[in-house]
Amino acid sequence: MVKASVTLGSGRPGGVDISLRGLAKQTFNDFEIIFVDARYHKRHEKVLQLVKKLGIKQPFIHVPNHRYNGVWSTPSAGYNTGFMLAEGEIVIMLLDYAYASCDWIENHLKFHNEKRLVMAPHLYTEMPEVVTKNGEQPIAFTGGSETTVKKILEQKENFDEISIFKRHFEPSWLQSIKVCADNDPKAALPTGPSEHYYMHTKNDSFPLQTVLDINGMDENFDRGRGPGDTEFGFRLKMAGLQPFIAQEAKVYCLNPRWIMPNLNLTIPISSRSDPSRWCYDEGMAYFNTRKSEIESGQPNKAKNPYDLREKRKEIWEWRELSQERKPVIPLDDLPNDCYFGVEGIAS
Repeated sequence: MVKASVTLGSGRPGGVDISLRGLAKQTFNDFEIIFVDARYHKRHEKVLQLVKKLGIKQPFIHVPNHRYNGVWSTPSAGYNTGFMLAEGEIVIMLLDYAYASCDWIENHLKFHNEKRLVMAPHLYTEMPEVVTKNGEQPIAFTGGSETTVKKILEQKENFDEISIFKRHFEPSWLQSIKVCADNDPKAALPTGPSEHYYMHTKNDSFPLQTVLDINGMDENFDRGRGPGDTEFGFRLKMAGLQPFIAQEAKVYCLNPRWIMPNLNLTIPISSRSDPSRWCYDEGMAYFNTRKSEIESGQPNKAKNPYDLREKRKEIWEWRELSQERKPVIPLDDLPNDCYFGVEGIAS
């Protein structure tokens, strides 16, 4: 049993070096890393090599997302996988491309008690001099989703699975970056009590027991662009947690979305691997329905419809397999001709 479980998630190439280098330097050492990776099969061995190179001694669990009812690799499914595998008293969430300073875990934990939901800033940064693997300037993915897909497919060989940049990330780069504080409303708030709607699952922490009690994130939300993070925060608050802003636990994200977007959420419905995924308006309609149910005061409505404890039993062996360095294969793995959710393109 550890004090904290850091659930690291990724669905894109690159950025793994940024997150792991920060975790390798933490002043607080009683934690484990659960890396839920939608690109697990493409970089499992490389990730393990980096963990060894960085000297990470903590338990390191590297697994793919679980898939549920045919919904392809939703972020919520990945988050729930992390919750199901976690053993820490406190869960701290982190995304790829995010650098956490050496006192990041320590700062999260110092604000915790058994009734707290801690939310910290996730600050995007500008790095005008960085280059991609082939030495070119980063591609600006603008011009609409069709254009974005075309650019990704044309340039995909230039992206490395571990680092999007020409060389692996070094903390010294932080001295030359410009922080875009205005992209995260929490950055302007003082440390202290707040509201659940500032939660975005990129840099938040909460008791594991509470997450299991409310069955984790509702995977229905991520069938499109539904605001699932906010709903999860709402249910955590209903479970009795006090939302709390912790400026001291901020992280720096070195991947503006124009460098490497998550295509699962940006490609047209006709190009998605799962045509049944919702659009933003459909996600909002579902959110409003759930919000109404929750506010009606019915305790059973405040839970994720999926039973996280039952799902936990199903995939618990993933933890053991990962620690034994054996391949972890989900039952409904992605076909080989899918790349970023784009059909018919060999990966």
